[in-house]
Formats: sequence, C-alpha cells, structure tokens
Amino acid sequence: MHLYNAWLPPPVVEAIRGEEEVMGEIADKVQRAWKPNDPKSKFATLKWISLINNLVRAKIRPAKPALDAVARLGFDVFFHSSDNLFVQVRWASCLSKLLSKYHKDITLELDWRKFYEMMLLIHFKRRFFFEGIALRQIHLESLVLLISNSRRFFRPGSASEIWAEFRPYLDTGIHNSSLEAVGFLSLFLPTKPVEPDTNVFTCDWFGECLRLWDGISDCPYWDRQWACLLGRFIKHRAYASPIDWAPFLPSLFGHFLNMFEVPVAKSDATPPIEREVPYDLRLAFNGNWKPAPKNVAKAIVYLIQPEGSAQDLFEQLVDLLEQYYHPSNGGSWTSSLEQFLRHLSYFFIKRLSYEQQHNCQKNFLGPDEREAFVKTIVRLIERGQYSKSGRLAVTSSNVASGLAFVAPSVILPFIVSRFEAAMITVTATHQLESALTTLALASRAVLLSENIDTDLQMEADTSNRLDFSFNLSFVDCKTTLVEAMFTTLLGIDANDPPKTLATVQFYASVVANVGSIGEITDGGSSVLSMDWSQWLDEFLSRLFVLLRHVESGTHTGDINLGEGSHKSSSTFLMQEHSLYSTLIELLFGRLTRPLFQQAMKKVAKFAYSNILPGAVTEMGLLCSALVYANPVETVSQVLLPIMKNVLNTLTDVEATGSASSSSTQADTKVNLSPATETSVSAQLTLLCFGMMNAGPALLQCQDVLKRIIASCFNLTSAKVNEAGERFLSSVVESLLLYYPLQQYRSCSEYPGHDGIESWISTKEPSLSLVSPMWHLPSEEEVAFAEEVIQLHLRNALLDLRSLCEMNSGTLFYVFFISFTDFMLTVPNKEKLRILLLQINGSLKGARSALPDFTNESSKGPLRIAGKTGASVGNSKLREEAADTLIKACEYLLKAKADDTALLILLVQSLDLVGNYGSPEYNEWSHGKHTWKLDSKNLVEPRVNFITGIHSAGKRRPYWMMTEMVYLHNTWRASQAGYRHFERNEVCPYVVKVATELLKLSLHSYDEVRDFAGASLKKMLKRYPPLVKSCMPTLASSLQDADAMEHSALGSCSILASRPVLRHIAQDWKSLAMFIQAVLGSSRHSSVKAQTAISELAIAFSVRFGGVPLSGLDTEANDALPNYSQLLSLVKDSSDGDTGAVHWRYKLMAHVGMLCLVLPLDDTDHAAEILETRKFLAGEFINALGSDLPSLRPLSVIALLLLLRSGHYKIDRNATNFSLEDALTPVFQQPSFASRMVKNLSLDHHYSEGQGRSRGARVQAADLSVIGMMPAFVRQWPTTRNWVVISKGEAFSPRLAKLFKRLVQECGSGALEALRGPLEDAVNASEEKTMQCMAAEILAGLLHSDVRAVVEAWGIWLSDLLHKALMQANPESLAEWAACVRFSSTGKGRKGLRAPLLRQAMFEALMTRQLPSTASSNLVSKRLQYLLSVVMELRPEAATEQEINVQLNLLVEVMEYMANPSSQVRQNVGKIMCVLCTNLQDARSSPLLNEKDVPDWKTSLLNGTVTATAKIQKSLENTEAAGDLSSNTDVQEAVKYMETVFQFLIAAMASGRASYLMPVLVGALPSVLALQETSHKDMSFLAKLAVFLYKWQPFGNEYRTKAVGAIASAANDSNWRTRLSALTFSQSFAYRHAFTLEKEEVTRLWNCVQNLLSDSQLEVRETASTTLSGMLKGPVSDLPVAFREGILSSSQKNMKLKSNRGKASDDKIVKHGIVMGLRACVLSAPYDIPRWLPDIIFALAKFTHEPSPISNTVRKTIAEFRRTHADTWAYQKNYFSEEQLEVLADLSSSASYFA
Repeated sequence: MHLYNAWLPPPVVEAIRGEEEVMGEIADKVQRAWKPNDPKSKFATLKWISLINNLVRAKIRPAKPALDAVARLGFDVFFHSSDNLFVQVRWASCLSKLLSKYHKDITLELDWRKFYEMMLLIHFKRRFFFEGIALRQIHLESLVLLISNSRRFFRPGSASEIWAEFRPYLDTGIHNSSLEAVGFLSLFLPTKPVEPDTNVFTCDWFGECLRLWDGISDCPYWDRQWACLLGRFIKHRAYASPIDWAPFLPSLFGHFLNMFEVPVAKSDATPPIEREVPYDLRLAFNGNWKPAPKNVAKAIVYLIQPEGSAQDLFEQLVDLLEQYYHPSNGGSWTSSLEQFLRHLSYFFIKRLSYEQQHNCQKNFLGPDEREAFVKTIVRLIERGQYSKSGRLAVTSSNVASGLAFVAPSVILPFIVSRFEAAMITVTATHQLESALTTLALASRAVLLSENIDTDLQMEADTSNRLDFSFNLSFVDCKTTLVEAMFTTLLGIDANDPPKTLATVQFYASVVANVGSIGEITDGGSSVLSMDWSQWLDEFLSRLFVLLRHVESGTHTGDINLGEGSHKSSSTFLMQEHSLYSTLIELLFGRLTRPLFQQAMKKVAKFAYSNILPGAVTEMGLLCSALVYANPVETVSQVLLPIMKNVLNTLTDVEATGSASSSSTQADTKVNLSPATETSVSAQLTLLCFGMMNAGPALLQCQDVLKRIIASCFNLTSAKVNEAGERFLSSVVESLLLYYPLQQYRSCSEYPGHDGIESWISTKEPSLSLVSPMWHLPSEEEVAFAEEVIQLHLRNALLDLRSLCEMNSGTLFYVFFISFTDFMLTVPNKEKLRILLLQINGSLKGARSALPDFTNESSKGPLRIAGKTGASVGNSKLREEAADTLIKACEYLLKAKADDTALLILLVQSLDLVGNYGSPEYNEWSHGKHTWKLDSKNLVEPRVNFITGIHSAGKRRPYWMMTEMVYLHNTWRASQAGYRHFERNEVCPYVVKVATELLKLSLHSYDEVRDFAGASLKKMLKRYPPLVKSCMPTLASSLQDADAMEHSALGSCSILASRPVLRHIAQDWKSLAMFIQAVLGSSRHSSVKAQTAISELAIAFSVRFGGVPLSGLDTEANDALPNYSQLLSLVKDSSDGDTGAVHWRYKLMAHVGMLCLVLPLDDTDHAAEILETRKFLAGEFINALGSDLPSLRPLSVIALLLLLRSGHYKIDRNATNFSLEDALTPVFQQPSFASRMVKNLSLDHHYSEGQGRSRGARVQAADLSVIGMMPAFVRQWPTTRNWVVISKGEAFSPRLAKLFKRLVQECGSGALEALRGPLEDAVNASEEKTMQCMAAEILAGLLHSDVRAVVEAWGIWLSDLLHKALMQANPESLAEWAACVRFSSTGKGRKGLRAPLLRQAMFEALMTRQLPSTASSNLVSKRLQYLLSVVMELRPEAATEQEINVQLNLLVEVMEYMANPSSQVRQNVGKIMCVLCTNLQDARSSPLLNEKDVPDWKTSLLNGTVTATAKIQKSLENTEAAGDLSSNTDVQEAVKYMETVFQFLIAAMASGRASYLMPVLVGALPSVLALQETSHKDMSFLAKLAVFLYKWQPFGNEYRTKAVGAIASAANDSNWRTRLSALTFSQSFAYRHAFTLEKEEVTRLWNCVQNLLSDSQLEVRETASTTLSGMLKGPVSDLPVAFREGILSSSQKNMKLKSNRGKASDDKIVKHGIVMGLRACVLSAPYDIPRWLPDIIFALAKFTHEPSPISNTVRKTIAEFRRTHADTWAYQKNYFSEEQLEVLADLSSSASYFA
C-alpha cells in the first residue's frame, strides 16, 4: 500500500480496503459496454474513464490482470473510434496515465503502424467532415503523448521497421518530407534495449544518424528532433550498449554547441537564415516536445564514462558558454542556458541514483568522475547565481543545493564563501538575497557534512577557472551557518520584502533539519550550538516590528457582500513563494517546553495588545501554530483572553435579536462605530485562524464560543456578521475534521547524526516510522458541533422559511400590520442577510461531514473511499436546507431581485448544499499548489554521498509527507461522492437546486450571473444528465421573443462550458436545439449580447467533434427535427439578402451547415449522406459569388472539405461520390463565374508599401471565426522556401487548390465556365487583385492533371499563360512566379510525381526565346519563372527531358554571368545554385552520365580567381582604393563577381551549401579579399556572403581548405583583407571548436598571433580580440605556451632600449606585446586565474609608453575593473600589495596639479 494510503486516518484506511479490486470490476463493466460493431457503444465506455483516472491518482496498486484488461480494452476502443476525436482524446489521456504509472506491471504488445496510420489519417490527410481546430489540436497532443508512452510496448522488430519506413525520406533536405520523416522517427523509434536489433542501434547506424543530422544546418526543428532521438538512445544504451562513443564525440559536441543561439563576436544570437517548418509539423512534433537544452544535457550526462573523453569535451563546452551566464551577458539565450544547467543537474543525479540502486559495474561513475563533473557545473552556477534573470538565479541555487549532496567538498565551501562575501559587499547588495537563498537550500548538507571524517579543503583547481578561493573546512561551514542565524536577523525588514523572504526561507530550512529546538538539558538537539532563547526572543521582536509596519498587499478571504463588508488582508509574508507559515509552524512545533512558554507569552501579549487589520492573517497564523503545538495551554492562555475581550465588546452593545429563533422578539437597530467594527472583525479573524486545529481544546470554552457566535449575529454590522460567519465555520471545522496531530515534532534522527531529523521518501518509506496520529473527533466534540449546527443551521433554516412564507402571503399582511414600527427600523434585508450568513457558516464548517442527499454512492463497490471528518446531522438536514433555500430563492427573485449581496449569499448557500465535496476539492487544489512550492525548498536528492544512504526517490521531511497525506485524504473526500456510476437518475433535490441556480445564472446582474454560473457548471460536471434538462431553458433564453439581454449573456456562458459542449457532442436533440437557439438569437441586438453569441459560436465550432449518429435515425416531429430537417432549417436561416439576414447570422448559418457535413464512411446512409453533401456543395459554391466578404473565405474552406480528388483526373477512376451534379448547374448560370472571380479577387488586400498581404478585408469577428477553421489543405510550398517572391505576396494556395479541386470534380464544364473570366482577369494587367486571382486560377488548372486542361494547353491555355507571364508588371510578378511554382510542385508525399503539364510549361519557358533586343526586365522576369520551376524539380525522380532542359538552361545562364543588369545577375546566381544542386544530386543517374555535363565547378572557380585578381590589381594601381570605373575588363570582373556572390548567398540561404561546398570553400579567399572596395554593391554582397559564411558548418573534408583560405587571406598584402580574415576566423573558430584538428588550430593560432604585430593598428586590435576568444577555446598547450611566451617577451622588451633608427618598428613590436597581454586579460573577463595577476602587472609596466600603447593599457585595465567590480571584494586577494598599488594608480584619475 502506498504511503499516502497507509497513513490515512484509521476510519479511512478501513474504508479503502478492497479498492485494488475495483480496476478488475471496471474492466468487466467496460467489456460488457463495449461492442465493436455498435458505433454508439464507445460512448457508453466513457463514464468509466473518470473512475480509472481517480484510481490512478488515489495511489492504488491494482492487480496486473486487471491493468492488462483495462489497457487492452482501452486501446481497442481507441483504435475503433477514429471517427470521433472526443472519444479518442478521453481514452488516449486515460491510457497515457495508465502506461506512465503502471508500465512495469502492464504486459502489452502494440503495433506501431496502427498509431502511425491513425496519425496520418487524422492529422496529415484531409478529413471529409468537419472537426473543430481546438479538438484536433488536443487530440494531436494526446496522441503524441500516448505514442511516447507506448513505445516501450511496441512488438519486437518494430525499431527496424520504423527505421526502414522513414529512412528513405531523410536524404533530401530540400523537401518537407524529410522534416516530417525525422519527426515521425523521433516520436516512434523505441530505443530501450529490449532485445538486440542487428539493423539499428549499431555504430554504423549512429554514424549514419550524425551524417543525416549534418544534412540540414539551419533548422532548429531538425536539430531538436535529432537531439531528442539520439539523446534518448544514448541514455538507454549507457550501460548496455557496446558502442564506442569516442569517434562521434567531436561531431556531437559541435552540434550541441551550435544549438545554443548565443552571440559570437559581433554577430547576432539568432541565425540570419532559418529553415521554415510547416505549421502542421511544428504542431505535431514541436509543440509538446522537450526543449533542446534538455536533450543536450541528457546526452552529455550519459556520455560521460570513466577514462572517457566526454568529460574533457564537456569542460570545453562550458569554457565557451560560461561567459553567457554572467549577469552582464543576459539576453534571449538566457532561457536556454538556464534549462541546460537545470537539466544537467537533474540527469546527473538521476544517473547516479540509477547506478546506486542497480549496483552498475559498467560505466559506473566513481568519486573522481563525480567531482570533475560537479567542478565543471560549479562554474556555471557561479556565473548564474547573481543573474538578472530570476529563473537562472533560482536554478543556480537549486542546482548548487542538489549537488552539495554529491560533492560536498566542492559545493559547500563555495556556497559559504559566496554568502560571506555577499554579507560584506558594499557595491552589490543585491547579491545577499541569492546567496542567502542558496545557503538556505544547502543548510541540510552543511549540517550533515560536519561528521565527515576530514577537514578537507577543496583541492586547487588545476584548470584555474574558479575565481574564488577558500580555506573552509566543513566545521567552518557549520560555524558560518550558526553565525548567520543571528547576523541575518536584520534582514527581517518591512521595507525589503525579497531579503525578508530569503531570511525566512533560511530560518525555515535550518529549523526543518533540527530535531528539537532548545537547550540540551531541556531535551533540545545538539546539532547547532547556539543560544536558542536569545535568537527566539530577537526573532519574535523583529517579526513583531515588521507586522506593525508592514502594509497589506493582496487581499484574500470572502467576497465583498455589500457596504461595510470586510476583506481579510495579507502582506508579502503570505505571498505564493513565502515560507512564513512553514517557519512559524515548524518553530513552535519543535520548541522545548521552556522556549515554548517563552514564545507563547510573547505572542499572547502581542496579540492581545495589538490590533493590526492589515496583518491579521500573519498574526492568526502565529496563534494557530501555537495552538497546534499545544492546544490546551494556548487556547486558555492566548485565545481565551481574546475571546473574552471580544465578547465583552459585543455584549456592551444592545443586541438586535436577529439571531434569535423567535421572530417576534422586539428588535432595536444599533450601529457600531467603524473603529469598533474593525477591531472586533480583526480579532474574530485572528481567532478563526487560531482555532483551526484546536479540536478538543475548544470544549473548555463552549459557552464563550456560543455566546460570541450569537452576539455576532445579533448585530447589524456587516463586518461583524461576516466575521461571525467565518468564526462559526472555523469552530465547526475544528471540531469535526480529521487532521494530523504533532505533525511538526521530530520523528527520528539520521543514523550517526545526532539531532538532525531523518527525511523520508514515498518510494522507500522507513518501516520504523509510525503513521501520524490523527485528530478523530470525540463524542463530546461531535455533540458540541451538533449543538452549534442545531442553533445556527436548523434554526436559521426554520427562521428563513418562516420569513419567506410570512412575506409571501396572508401571514405577511398580519405581520406587517402588527409590527409596522419594527419593519421600519429593522428591514427584512438585514434578517435575510444574517440568516444566510449563519447557513453559509454552518455549511462551510460541516462541508462533507454533513451527508449528501443520498448514500447510494457509498453502497456500491465502484467508488473512491474518503472522509474528511466525523459525520454530523443526516441527509435529511441537507434536503431540508435545499428546500428552504429554494423557497428563499423564489422569494428573493420576486421581492429582492435587485439585492446583489443577498443573491450572492444565496448562491453560495446553494453551492454548498448542491456541490457535495466542492469545498474539499478547492482546499486540496490550493493546498497541493502550496505544497509543491514549499517542497522545492525542502528536499534531499535521491543520492546522498555525505551519509552514503541513497533512495529511489527524493526525500522530504516527515511533517511534509504528513501534510501531503492530509491533502490526499481531502482529495479522496472530495471524490467520494463525485459521480454515481451505477445510476442514470439524478436526485430530485439536485435537480431542484440546479434549477434555481439556472435561474440565477440568467439574472440581470453580472456578479450574480457569474457566481451562479460557476456553481451550476460544477453541478453539471458532477451530474452530466442535468445538461439535458437545462437545455430547453438555455435555448429559450437565446431565441424566445421576450428573452432579455442578461438571460442571453448567462445562457451563452453556460452553453460554452465543457459539460454542455460534451453533452451536445453526444446528443442529437441537444445539438439541434443548440443550433436553432444560436441562429434564432438575432433579436438580441446589443453589443454585449452579440459578442457573447459570437464567442459561443466560435467555442462550439472549435470544439465540435462531429454530428451524433442518432441524428440520421431520428424520426421527424414538431419538437425534434431530424438531420435533413435541421439542415433545411439552417439553410432557411441563411436565405435572403444581407439586409434581411444580418451578415453575422448568415455567417453562423453557413458555419452550422459546415458542421453538419457527414463523413462518407457510413454505408447504411451512404445515399442520404451523398445527397446532403451535394446540397451543401451547391450552397457553398453559390456563396463563392456572394457580396458578403466574410462568407467567401468560409465557402472556400467548406468546398475544400467537401471536394475529393475528382474522377476527371487522368489517373483516377470514376467514383460514386462525385458532386458534379450539384456544381455544374451553378457554373452554367449566366455570369456566375465572372461574379465569383470578381468577388474573390476582392479578398486579396495588399498592404501599403512592401510586405505580405493582410488577407481578406472582412470584419474582425469574421476573422476570428474563419481563423479558427482547419485549413483542410497541407501547407504550401512543400519545398524549402528561400526566394520570397516565388511564394507570392497575396497568392493564396488555398484558392489555387480550390480551383484545382473544382476542375477535377467538374471537368470541362468548369474549365469552359472559367475561361472567359480568366482571360478578362489576365487582360486586367493593371489591377493587382485580378492578376493575383488569375494566377491562382491558372495555378490550380495547371496542377489538376485533368484531361480537359491537358487538351486546352495546346489550344489556348499555353498562349494565355505566356501572355500573362510576359505582361506581368513588377507589382504582380510575385503572384505569377508563385503561379508557376505551384503549377510545378511535385505530387505525392515526397513530391516525386510530376504534374502532367510541368514539362510542357518548362519547355515553353525555355523554347520561347526572347528577342535580342529584349529589355533586362523581360530577361529577369523569364529567369524568375524558370527559377520557380527548377526549385520544384526533384533530382532523384528527374526524367531525361527534365535533365536536358536543365543542362541547356545551365549553359544559357552561365552566359549571363557578367550581364549589365543587377536584376538579371541576381536571378542568374539563384538559378545556377538550384541547377548545379540538381545536377550534383542526380550525378548517379544513368540519364545524366550519358550527357555532356559542363564542368561548371572548374569554370566558376577559375572565373572567380581571374576576376578577383583583376579587381585586386586594379585596386593596387589606383589611388585611394582605386576607381574601378576606368577599365572595361575590371567592370566585367566586378559584374562577374557580383553574380558569384549571388550564387554563394543563394547556396547558403537555400540550404544547398552541403551540395556546393567545393565552390563555397574555393570562393572563400575571394569573398574575404573583396570586402572593402570602391564598388559598393559588390562589397555589400561580399559582406553579406561572409556574414552567412560565419554560420556555415564545414565538414571534415572542407574544413582544412577553409583554414587554408583564412591563412592565405591573413597573409594578404591588403590590410583590409587581413582584417576580414580575422573577423571571419572569430566565428569560424567558435562554430568548429570541437571539430578542428590540432594542426588546423595551430595554423589558425599562428595566423592570429602573427597579426598582433601587424603594421596596421586596426588589424592589431582585431587580432587581439580574436585571440582573446581563442584562448577560451579547447584546452591545449597553445594558450599556456602563448601566455608564457608573451609574458617573457614583455619582460625582455622592458629591459631593452629602443633603437632610434627603428623606433617605428619597436613601437609596433611593443604594441603587439601589449595586444597579446590584452588578449590574455580579456579572455578571463570575470575570473582571476592564477596567471592573470602577473599578466596585468606586466601590462601595467607599459602605461608610460607613447600612444597607442598607453591608451590600450588604460582601456584594458578599465575593462578589467568593470567586469570584476561585483566580485572585487574577494578577488583582490589574488594580487600582491605591489600589484594592487599599480592597479590603484592606473584606475584613479590624474590630478590637475600633478
């Protein structure tokens, strides 16, 4: 039995025995309900899902056969319900929980193809019936989660099948099919080592995965999928895999490094080019995916092996990333770095725990590996601890505290040293909060480490990376902890909330570890040697000062019930993350008796003498903690004096008698002063908190309690009355509820650690621990509670009934005549309010202890057992309360309908009566949230190398586990009567209460509606059958002629709730009623009502799951229309012009028709369904020509849903589902096609200036409806979109696909109808919208593969297309380019099947040569169209004709390399890039081998070298960088190089660089050489190219050549070329830090080092900056040798005297040395390595040298002081006195008088 169940109160433990059998009974019930051949039976299985979920959450361990049976049945229902997403979502969610929770107990064998086919069917193919987009998204998320939980259950051999299925799609990264395939592969491929698989999971397979990963370099989605898959594989094979990771580590870490988007050198953090990923793929494989840093961290942790190289590479990765953790280097990358740090710690501790639990021998991490890993992570913690990002700072503290149990000798001295430094710092006071928080989290580790048999200091870090030094033993750490208990008392400050909360957290953490607080002689713990009495006295004094001065912030407590009402307020001590209440409860619960007496007296005096309404909650918690620790003494010494004081104050006021059971008692109205009201209400609130856990101690003051309650209700003060309600509730709760006793007393001590409490884990509970003692109400307590209930519930109900009856008939008349004066002085409103408050207080206190209306739920075996306390009263009392409140509701709605306060009180009472268990659920929800926040601060990881005692789960304090058990019992009590599974009928009292709440939810006041609606929704969720009875009222509130606006608003709120929408999805009658009500609500003309109705329609449409099948079988009658009748009614509501039917309702009617589309799979009603689809198609095709702007886009969506790939396609046989009969007559209508084209063109709205279209000009409300509709088409283009113009500016692929479907469905009829309007649109060359419309129509026709279109190509279509393309003006060029690209798009999943007319169109563009006099505009235009075609050609499926045309085109465009037009050159570069890639990729084709392929690589590179040489020579021969316009050859060379640069830019922007890498590497020297010339256009392109080069990864075979190109440029005679080489090498060295060979690194290093003494100042400065980055790179002997050499050179240089003849050379040499020293200083911007002081001292010696040497020195020293300012307090200890004096001289400003 789980710990949470074993520790429940004894009565509940007895009740839950036998719950393990419930799962088996549920399996039998589901088995009987589920009939695969009955489509309706799947709905009958849904009611058991909530019970299955509850059993999982109840921590029940069912029998394995029962789990297997439920899982198999669930999957059976799931796979047979593909036509209903709602059913699948419910079962997918349930199965995911079962598989996640009980995966070790369930035995299943699943077929992965079923999941795959279902995912394809629902989310990657067109569905021919409507489903809401929100439902589809939820279904996708649920399905992805289910697949990830089911992977381990895939049948043997699935891994090979999955790899074979998706591997063919991964080679070509140009098409989106590769992105789709890697998503499926990452999701489906199981990596757990179940059995050996010879086809996958080998070294070759892993190497192939890395090669495929390299295929796309600029796509985070691609990186994330591979990192997820390989990270999971590495984790699962860490102990069982024979794979040798060493050969793959450099490539892996290179990928890991580049996945962090951080700024390098002067580049931005975000890559300039990023592969666009289709929306459906992002939604399917990216929405719920784990963040990339998590996958990276997982892989790194499990790659580390003893004597492996992964740890060294990890340290190098940290070398490169740690600077971005610093507070001054925050940015968009901080979030990913925070996740990386958090998950490094998480997976590291998880791995260690697994190794300790399973005694792993292979790849076991020993002490050395653990310490090395922790030392590396500490560097990140040290940077992020004081980050400006709150998340990073918190994560750093949490990681440090967790790792303190792994490597205490590393972490604890670091934490304590940082705290000591923060305490004394003056310039960075903000550090104290974070340092104190970290010390608080690590306090348990500090206390446990004292007994480690060593005073170990942390060994010197040989890498010299840490910038802190300490000589702290574990005893010193504990001493600092004790001192901090006193020194931090001043941190309790009302003016500094963050520091106060950190201090409170620190005290709570320390106290949570100390078993008993006090002197040892009094039984106190010896773990901390300190004067607890003094500390307690000072702490309470500081706390009392804070409470007196703190201002209340957020408000909690009861709602405002009217004038003079009271809100209990709270300060920042009660905010979400505060541990104030935890500290107080722990402290008072663990004090020895003398200290408890001391604290109790101090608190009693403070509470009695201070009334602080702004801090009453905090004061109440003080009293509550004292009461819980010692109820009897505290009640008598603390609470009772306050009670008597309150009672004296109340009895001094003459009572009104309003609380008396006699309604004839004479009353007198008495008003309290505001001060008295505030004082009394504050004290009552304090008593409410104090009595929460008083229990039997309240019996000693029964009379006082009863008198106080009576007095509170005998006054007409709203504040006092409401405080009395809370007081009454608190008394009843304390008497009746189960709650643990002595929860905060220390349970046991850690073995070998006297005085330190032992914490426990739920996965390994200690057998020696005794379950907590519980407060089980005694007979006296129950009797007292019964008496209070009798006085203030039964009597109040009688009074309320009498009052309502007297004011409803004859009795009211007599009463009014007899007591006229009384009625004038004390109105019934006060009496009603007080009576309702009494009822509320009683019901709130009793909660579920008052039995529900019926006890049938406790009789059946299918239940969750739970009980919150002793029972009081009986079900008849609840029924009596329901009856009385219903009468009161009837009376108030007649006589007091405008009294908001009374109605809200009534709603609360009805909620408490009708929603049994709701208060418990609310308490559990809030308590669970608070517990989770607190548990993050008080947790011990599952591994503890300090004590050597490890656990399978996290350890937490005993009292915290007890608190969770209490919450678990509360949750059980809330679920015990949640739903009666064996009954379909609802208790009559529930129906009556729901009916009254329904009336109130339609009330005219917003506040009343909101409260009543919230309560009603809870009832509908508990009792789904109630929805059916509520539907008529809700529907009539919308459509009745006399319905008011407020009723419509309330009805919309209820109808949009989840219970109602779920019911509508399953019940035809309710669906029909709902649709009719919404469409009949047009009489509500107000803005609020129409907004609510529109939002309701949207909510319905996005969650719609399909038409209930019963609609087709329903017989027509007046009350309930069948499917055909409802469709006709909806159609009739949309008839008429826009003036007769409001456009909004016309739109909603069409949305309704779209929702009523039925699937074609139902064979029983196939003919009827086909007829309705034809009818709907006719309606929507007519709507395409509508003048209503909002209707046309909706009609497009609807037709795409209705139309299948028609039977007029050449490769398609005739089908029985053709809609031609409905569509053709519409096309044959006169002028329909012209009107349709004209109106659809209006939906293309171009934004002013440049930019994409904003879409159709429709109303905002319409956009919300249309925007929530599924697309029903796959995203286009399907290939990589890198040429913006080829996608069009306003081109709509949705419209193009519509016309494609129409002509496929109607054939020549549609084509002939469209011909005339199409020709008119083409001829309207000056109208952008008509041109765009023509482009869309032509695109759809050309892509349709219809015989009539193919025949028309040679007759009129070819000429029309040529005319349109050639006459296109610049404004419409993008649309026609998109038309050509759409027409050329390949078909099929991989896009390998060519459209029939693509080759003909390609040849037409090629053969129709332009005249020799053609303008450059025409040439550019033709090239743009050709580019759109070749972008869609797939090399692996190329035909001989396509290859011929491409070869001819390549020869042609190479002649344009030096074309005078820049537009032509730009298009030439792009088209050459695509052609060369296609030919390169198709080089293995036999069709290509037979051809005479031009040697374009050699030609291009030779031309580049020649042109570059000409330009450079011209630059050398001209003055002032040359005037290139004087030489024709040079001009030709410039044009040629511009084309080359366009080619290179296109290669990298299109993702084709991997195919063209030989050219990219070969052209790199030219790119670097032409960065700065007088030809600005060429230089701009060169700079853009080198900017893209910086992000380009170079493979092994090309990296050496790239290094050679950099070295060549670094030795160039032109200093600008040398400068560009340095700038490029900064990013190049960073991006390839892990893959560069040693020889390559040495060559780069030598180049940069040589340039430190360059003759040009700018080159020297850039070389120094570049070298500073390289010094932080991979660990090697180069940095050490350089530092030693530069230091030696500086010392030698200072001894030599300058030679007058070589003064200039000496100056450059000296400046080069200074630049080298500067690089060393800048390489450690925040650390103080051991070598840095000598470097700075050597640098300072050059301060008196002439400029620019002295300037460099001073700037470097200033930068050093700036970056080390926050940590200088302890970093200065690294320097000698002499060095500090020199630094001080350099940092101070020169005196004017010097």
